[in-house]
Amino acid sequence: MSWQHYCYLLSKPLIRIIDPELAHDLSLNILSKFSKPSPPPEQSPLSKNGVVFRNRIGLAAGFDKDGKYVDLLSSMGFGFIEIGTVTPKPQHGHSRPRLFRSFSEKAIVNRMGFNNHGIDSMVLNLKNCTTYRRMGGIIGVNVGKNAATPIGSSYSDYITCIDKIYALCDYITINISSPNTPLLRSMQEYEELGKLLPKIKLKQLEMKQKTKIHTPIFIKFSPDLSITGIEGICELLVKEEIEGIILTNTTVERNIRNKKLQEESGGLSGAPLKNKADKTLEEFNKYLNNKDMTIVGVGGICSSQDAQDKFNMGANLVQIYSGIIFEGPDLVRRCINSTTPLRG
Repeated sequence: MSWQHYCYLLSKPLIRIIDPELAHDLSLNILSKFSKPSPPPEQSPLSKNGVVFRNRIGLAAGFDKDGKYVDLLSSMGFGFIEIGTVTPKPQHGHSRPRLFRSFSEKAIVNRMGFNNHGIDSMVLNLKNCTTYRRMGGIIGVNVGKNAATPIGSSYSDYITCIDKIYALCDYITINISSPNTPLLRSMQEYEELGKLLPKIKLKQLEMKQKTKIHTPIFIKFSPDLSITGIEGICELLVKEEIEGIILTNTTVERNIRNKKLQEESGGLSGAPLKNKADKTLEEFNKYLNNKDMTIVGVGGICSSQDAQDKFNMGANLVQIYSGIIFEGPDLVRRCINSTTPLRG
């Protein structure tokens, strides 16, 4: 048992009764005082699109929004850590309470609203936290738009963030799928996505020429996409040579029994998301089969078998978030040691 998991077991009774957001912040702040960066254990390594993952188990975006806790998180064994979502300007997000959970159903509903300290703060954190990458760890940055930015100008927010963190991370994820920013998900529609992707790729090319570094671009999609629209989306992804996709974000559906969570607005994650996220992964993989694209499965991983299911459905990598809340930090190493990727 790791020291992080031991601390988790000791504090779990308190975690269950205090405000979820406060519990999250307190846990990270306290544990970070005792942590040192650690190299990721090597298991089923993957080299794809110029990025070498020492193992295929990663942390999903949202856990560390500003990149303040990479050292602590690296000690859990993650092969890659995705920080964010970050926006060009700082923003507070929605008012509290905005995070709700059910331990009995292993479910979380959030309407955080991209609360973060802004891209400049993240840049400083990344510059001061380079040991994990030198040890072979991979850092991705998940970027979004500010709530005040008109949807028609959203691309400018993504380009601003890419410009500032391009050379400081190993891949960049374009988040167009959070349900908590008004109209954001409209950017997943075929016509809007067809406008956005060329602008993102043009900026990537500009930064590659400027820095002599190739930083892959990933796109994160919703599990609430229409099945009939996925084929067209995949055609755009291949046409624009997008290097990776992350499947999926949270869902607005409420296939849960907890009445309080049913009534709260926001995105649902945790165990109840798994089937829908898996179905979306299967659909995308159907149209991207044999394409040189990194496919990251996320959503509802609360056991090593859940992670194996994602690999069986075509994921090259998987990410965990809610499962750590309900199962503890040792879930990461159980997944590393007990799963066998089938492709990539």
